[in-house]
Amino acid sequence: MCYFRPYMKLRFLIPFALGLLAASCGAIRKNQSPKGKDAVWEVLDAVEVTPEPAIRRQPKPKVNDLVHTRLDLRFDWKNRHLIGTATLTLKPWLYPSDRVQLDAQGMTIHRVKLEGDTARLAYEYDGKTLDIRLPKTYSRIEQYTLVIDYTARPDELEVEGGRAITDAKGLYFINPDSTEVGKPTQVWTQGQPESNSVWFPTIDSPNERMTQEVFIRVRQEFQTLSNGSLVYSNYHDDGTRTDYWKQELSHPPYLAMIAAGDFLAAQDKFTRSDGSTIPVTYYLEREYAPYAWKIFGNTPEMIRFYSDLLGVEYPWDKYAQIVVRDYVSGAMENTTAVIHGEFLNRTDRELLDDDDEDIIAHELFHHWFGDYVTCEDWSNLPLNESFATYGEYLWEEYKYGRDAADYHGWQSELGYLNEARIVKYPLIRYDWETPDDMFNAHSYNKGGRVLHFLRAYLGDEAFFGGLNRYLTQHAYTDVEADELRLAMESYSGLDLKWFFDQWFFAPGHPVVDLSYLYNAGAQEQQIVVTQTHDMSKSPVYRLPVDIALHYPDTVITVQYTVTESQAVIRIPSDTAPVWVGFDAERSLLAVRNDEKPRAWWRYQLATPNLAFRDRADALEFIADGPVAGDYPALEAALADPFWHIRLRAMQVIDQLDSLSSTAAEHIAVMARKEPHTGTRSEAIRILSRYSDAPGALTEAELKGFYTTERSYKVNAAAIEALYAAKPEEGLALAREAMANSDQEALIEAASTVFISAGDPELLSAMGDRILNSADVMRFRLLQNYNAFLARLPDAYLSDGVTLLEQLFTQTIDEGWIRYMAYNLLGNIRLRSDKGSDVHLRTSALLDRLIPAEENPRLVRQLEGYR
Repeated sequence: MCYFRPYMKLRFLIPFALGLLAASCGAIRKNQSPKGKDAVWEVLDAVEVTPEPAIRRQPKPKVNDLVHTRLDLRFDWKNRHLIGTATLTLKPWLYPSDRVQLDAQGMTIHRVKLEGDTARLAYEYDGKTLDIRLPKTYSRIEQYTLVIDYTARPDELEVEGGRAITDAKGLYFINPDSTEVGKPTQVWTQGQPESNSVWFPTIDSPNERMTQEVFIRVRQEFQTLSNGSLVYSNYHDDGTRTDYWKQELSHPPYLAMIAAGDFLAAQDKFTRSDGSTIPVTYYLEREYAPYAWKIFGNTPEMIRFYSDLLGVEYPWDKYAQIVVRDYVSGAMENTTAVIHGEFLNRTDRELLDDDDEDIIAHELFHHWFGDYVTCEDWSNLPLNESFATYGEYLWEEYKYGRDAADYHGWQSELGYLNEARIVKYPLIRYDWETPDDMFNAHSYNKGGRVLHFLRAYLGDEAFFGGLNRYLTQHAYTDVEADELRLAMESYSGLDLKWFFDQWFFAPGHPVVDLSYLYNAGAQEQQIVVTQTHDMSKSPVYRLPVDIALHYPDTVITVQYTVTESQAVIRIPSDTAPVWVGFDAERSLLAVRNDEKPRAWWRYQLATPNLAFRDRADALEFIADGPVAGDYPALEAALADPFWHIRLRAMQVIDQLDSLSSTAAEHIAVMARKEPHTGTRSEAIRILSRYSDAPGALTEAELKGFYTTERSYKVNAAAIEALYAAKPEEGLALAREAMANSDQEALIEAASTVFISAGDPELLSAMGDRILNSADVMRFRLLQNYNAFLARLPDAYLSDGVTLLEQLFTQTIDEGWIRYMAYNLLGNIRLRSDKGSDVHLRTSALLDRLIPAEENPRLVRQLEGYR
């Protein structure tokens, strides 16, 4: 489905983190992630969630089969209506039938008839289901074609979105009357999970498949996009044009899409193995069209990589990607026509700091897992989303190396573990209340890590061979998890029921305590493995792992399978190893507590050919309490081949408040030449605090970093570093950025400088920026405003109330923005004296906000301030 993961870029992570916060009634704290661009949110003070009575969800019964859909569509832009004719070819699935029920949400139905007949058919319609009486009883070998004239009225439909897909009205008109300055006019759809039935009558279920034709009539200056190939365009005398799109291969109704607007289309292509080509197209607003190949240019290579890896050539007749405004989720894998949110609108400068290529990979991999082979119901959603998430890992591994992939997988695992502190579900579960409940860090993040562990257990030949068999056997059909298991078993020859039982059908994950002892008398290395998770809720895990014993001149690897809650592994060894690695490839999804000598942690950090996770874990262990003896390992880590290790090593060295000449030289090189802009910007910040260190940055260099470097992250670091060296000049740059920039990195740096300066006059500049910023920027600024206000005397609380009074005259659609604004309100109220003007004004605000707030979790937040 749409791209959603809690560890993702901040724009996606914030709503998820706040969802967890609300579910747990706990507090959150933000830790700067090692990535330098992401944030890791830790949920604290979680409370036990009492489960609702069990619900057993079933796949939608297959009574009638939707064979083909033809749609003739035009738009009433003024009223935000779609006027359509749906021509649907159906047949009974098995049993004879004289009626058909279609999903059709919030429509006006004008006429229903059989194609070629003038007589209207009788029907009943309750605003959700269109129940049509057929003129006779049809058998399973008889097709019939209905013609339905209707008007879709999405803005008049009362529907409730979820956490992953924040709205469910299916069809979205963006600035249709051109009244919003700077925003283009667009229309687009979002069908998953069951919202396409808002804009055309259908059987809105993932276990249905159809071919389709779509005729879209729009103004001639607009581009259109739908599934399949553009067959032709007809131009009309009234200044409109009809585009005819045809999808000849079957797919589920939720993957149907349309979009139209003032886009420019950049044309690329993919060459199949037989030499034929298919179009690959990137639709962007005019402002960003020049950067289409910078944003999407790796797409043909991705298609080739996945085709070769899976042994199944990309099965569709085109691949298009479009970036739209005000999208209600991250992205969506509509067959051959992916929609992305506007965060993908990036200039070449912005792409230096962040490219979101993982999202592009995720949606493309869905074209095998989700589009080509589809989960039969939302209970089996991980068969779509776990694979798409793992597709990101596979692309990172292929294109950027194992360290980059393992870093990506680590961030994904953190997202799952954060959610698992609140709730633990089986991957495949049947007790959800709404389909959106399945779109969580279990279906995405946990599932991706489980697939990685399955790959490690089976080996690449069996894993990818099994996936080829799964895809080949179930092409253009819907499946459940056991069909994946059977395909993997038939290829590998192994029984995998135990694997699926513990990882797919049981909740939780192993928590493993590890301790190590070399027994010189017995000449054996012992490893004690204790599973300490709650085994009344999660199983005693069977854990097949590789164990690596490192000696000065060699490495020995042995395989072992843990099958008990406590196991003692005994490995013959003539001498004590210098280091032991349990799960040497770090493929196991588990919380592990390692009790090992500090010398082992240092070895683990300073040995770059160890798994990324081992090096990262060693850094975090040392970061908890660095001592002088750690310095050589930290210095070695400054030369690590992967940027994250270099970055974190710098930060830990900075905790020691001392730079050796060797460390300073490494950091000086990174400050000037490091290719990863997040790491380079951190090197600039750190080195600027040591003006006497070898290779120290000059004032002229810092100014150059701001004026001539193209990376906004480097510019931002220059603002902070220049402020540390020359406060007046740094503050001037911060003022300029706060007033004029629309770049998150620069605004964040300006906020940091403002807080450091502590000048109350700067508070109003930050407040003005909050009132005139986009959502993600507004969230960050409200957070920083709160921190700034906390440093100022109580006399300035009134400024905060004034800001909130102005802010809440605006419509704030995003609940996570309201949460942060409410947090500021609560802190002001807590500091104010009862009966004071500030206290009375906050009371008045609460009286206004509580009745207007529709999110019950946020209502509880507000009521807690009373």
